[in-house]
Amino acid sequence: MPRPRRAAWIVVALLLVVLGTVGAALGLSSTSTPQVNRSASAHRFLTHLFDAIKGGDSGFLLTTLNPLVRSDFPVATCRSFSDHLHVPGARFTVLDIGAPGVFHFTSKGAPGFSLSDVLPVSVDVTIGAASSREIIHIAADGVGGYTWFGDCAIATR
Repeated sequence: MPRPRRAAWIVVALLLVVLGTVGAALGLSSTSTPQVNRSASAHRFLTHLFDAIKGGDSGFLLTTLNPLVRSDFPVATCRSFSDHLHVPGARFTVLDIGAPGVFHFTSKGAPGFSLSDVLPVSVDVTIGAASSREIIHIAADGVGGYTWFGDCAIATR
């Protein structure tokens, strides 16, 4: 695998692996209007998130990074983390948005926290010929949008 492609794969793999743990099974049904609406808005957010990774929109990545994550790290660390999440050739396919549940965020060197009503998202990530199935986590931000969880400490490793 050529070096730039391998490096990009490593960045995305690290990002997605640290974003979470295996989530709950899909809890959506066609008769559950709140969950269907949540799913549609979650899909829109995920589209923007993945476009930001592919397009190198570090501003979007930083501002939508969950505030509890940002409070666990120095601002410069999270800024560096979001600046390095640029993988133009990546393809992301959302397979499943799970039922809301408690998410336990931990990172080396940070206090960590637990948060309820977090959605686990099963995603296929493809870079070139390499694919991986990952679980990421997103949470409603209270004003109609979503935030995501990432480990800013990756920028210092």
